[in-house]
Amino acid sequence: MSVVGYEFGEGPGFPVPPGTRRPYGYGHDDWWLDEAFVQFRTRGTIDAEWTVGRQFICYGLGLLVNNERNSLTGVRMTKPDLFANIDMDFLFAGGTYDWLPMRPDPGNSDAYFAGRLGYDTSRWTFGVNFLPDGAGKEIAYGGDLKWRMSEDRYLCAEYAWQQRHANRLTHLGKEVTDDAMMITVDLIANDDLCLTYFYSDVSAEYDIIYSSIHPYYETNQFGGPPNMIPWDRWLRNPFAMTNFRCHGFMFDAMIGSVPISLTYLRPRADSDWWLLSPLAHSDYDALWAITLTHRVARDLDMRVIYAHQDVASDATPGARDLDLLRAEWSTCF
Repeated sequence: MSVVGYEFGEGPGFPVPPGTRRPYGYGHDDWWLDEAFVQFRTRGTIDAEWTVGRQFICYGLGLLVNNERNSLTGVRMTKPDLFANIDMDFLFAGGTYDWLPMRPDPGNSDAYFAGRLGYDTSRWTFGVNFLPDGAGKEIAYGGDLKWRMSEDRYLCAEYAWQQRHANRLTHLGKEVTDDAMMITVDLIANDDLCLTYFYSDVSAEYDIIYSSIHPYYETNQFGGPPNMIPWDRWLRNPFAMTNFRCHGFMFDAMIGSVPISLTYLRPRADSDWWLLSPLAHSDYDALWAITLTHRVARDLDMRVIYAHQDVASDATPGARDLDLLRAEWSTCF
């Protein structure tokens, strides 16, 4: 199965191979081994922490490095206090892809290398991230910031710039800027409630495979209207989609002993260049959801979610308002 799903390879010359099923998230009916690794520490000449095996990794908000959609098998080294307050982190891994354009040589796996230098203090952390060899031919760079504004309030931001794509070196004749940013700011944060502002802006050609642009999500509705935004794409993940900018708020509070969460987002098209986006138009201009959680029994929670996608005034024919009502149970053991 392809690790990138239907969002990758939309351009001319990279069709889905005959007989290939495009997966959503991890696939509909498959069992996956998410993590299987060994951790240890070396001292002396190389004083570092190591993780060897199949693992997840995320730098900052994940615009440059986030393999939540499909974990990678490789070697990760983390070295705190490389010098002063500078920490170093890198992952050398590999993945095998079932799409021929992703493989430099048919039958061979593709190398993946990512690294980060971070400066960490008690109030803020700044990281410089680099992706010299991502999926296929990807090259990208970026930076992230986490600032503790008060005891419980944080500002988190990330910017990333893509120099080369996985399967092509040009923009097919289109002059664009390949970058993305994301910002979250806690306006209120205490034991009783939390209000967070969210903003993202992803250009029309920014498309890094192992990043928050391609999150893991499950499909709850099939055969929906054109350009429907998959529900769990924004209910369980930050809204970061190619050729979209989005701002909104997330609110969490308690009604008695019942936690309630509210989400309100306003997505907008970044340009009229939709080649790499999973959508072909910006049909929905408001997304909102309400989630109630109730403790049914010890270690067993029930959540009820009502969500809505509000159709835009200039939507394409066939688009309509969408509603989702879902109950789910989760247990810890």
